[in-house]
Amino acid sequence: MELEGYGLVANAIEIAFAIRQAVNNNPLLSKYFRVLGADAMVPAQYRQSGFTDYLSAGVNWANTLKSLDEDEFCLDPTRMTLV
Repeated sequence: MELEGYGLVANAIEIAFAIRQAVNNNPLLSKYFRVLGADAMVPAQYRQSGFTDYLSAGVNWANTLKSLDEDEFCLDPTRMTLV
């Protein structure tokens, strides 16, 4: 796991981001479904960093790591809430 774990986790995150983007940007799917971000799942008072979503404009890994350090709650990037 130590040797292959990093690659497996990176692959899972990449797939999750691709699914989020595909669902939220597809004209037909987005009429009925969307993947919720942290802004919809975690109240603002628990997100001191101001983090909104992994795919929001201007978000990078520095913002994401800041969110993990400062916020009381965060979303697992490999899990999605489809509504």
